[in-house]
Amino acid sequence: QDTFSSLINSTVLLERLGGDSDFLNEMLLLFIQESRKLFDETQQASHNLQWQTVAKLAHQLKGMGLNM
Repeated sequence: QDTFSSLINSTVLLERLGGDSDFLNEMLLLFIQESRKLFDETQQASHNLQWQTVAKLAHQLKGMGLNM
């Protein structure tokens, strides 16, 4: 089983989107791009010891993940 399948149930996501696979692909691409950006920002804030920023960004990442 590949990593994607073990992390995201694409069948359930597709059902939630009314079977629109093009929209699902757009959503997944956006999720990957935005989560990567937030992760990089979190790493930078951690490096700079900006713990409140780290907490805020981590909360955003968690919310994004839960929505997927």
